[in-house]
Amino acid sequence: MIKKIMDSIFSAFIIASVILSACFALGAFDGDGVKFAEKEAYPTGEFSYSGELKNGYFDGSGAIAFYSGEKYIGGFKNGRLDGDGVYSAGNEKDGYWQFSGVFEDGEVKNGTFCFSDGETVEYERGRE
Repeated sequence: MIKKIMDSIFSAFIIASVILSACFALGAFDGDGVKFAEKEAYPTGEFSYSGELKNGYFDGSGAIAFYSGEKYIGGFKNGRLDGDGVYSAGNEKDGYWQFSGVFEDGEVKNGTFCFSDGETVEYERGRE
């Protein structure tokens, strides 16, 4: 289940990052910003981003919220999850989960998964 969750985190975020990068390709914005992507540009769902930008990429501290309910608050580098962060998803029907830990180059490095049923799982890349 954790592998499926990590694949979901990676693919949802990479698609959003690519869309945002493409939107900013002509302007290469830097500084703080807010970006909203609509369903036409992001086929699997809309999202909003608030945080720091560098050369048009998420870079520094920020937050991204997908209208599916998934959200991430934490560090970004070159458009990818990087540094300390919290990623959460789920719903009342299927249950919630949250990952708190360290991301590196868009992937989970180590941390803790917490599930709505009370289960917690410590994770460290390379020790699956």
